[in-house]
Amino acid sequence: MEKEDRQARKGCVTKDLAHEAFGHLDTNHNGSLSYDEIKAGLEELAASQNHTITDAEWKWIEETAAKIDKKTPGKVDEKEFHRFANAVFRHFDLCHLAREAEQEEHH
Repeated sequence: MEKEDRQARKGCVTKDLAHEAFGHLDTNHNGSLSYDEIKAGLEELAASQNHTITDAEWKWIEETAAKIDKKTPGKVDEKEFHRFANAVFRHFDLCHLAREAEQEEHH
């Protein structure tokens, strides 16, 4: 099996990329992300793509976050954030952005 095939099934956001984003979003530096911090990050991502998140998209995001954030609701740790980032990038067809970010990081 090709490495890219495994990566596509596993997720397109690497742990390193998720770690970097987590650090950027953790504005109070408490080691977890609040829903407000995640929301700000999603709005920033949407704006970078000239997109406004619709009510239906917010509903999907909230439902997906609730499924992933079961351990300590409202405090998303890095592992949960990595899973959430991959769900979002796959659902909204943004894996090309993750690949581009990885390539920039390696140059």
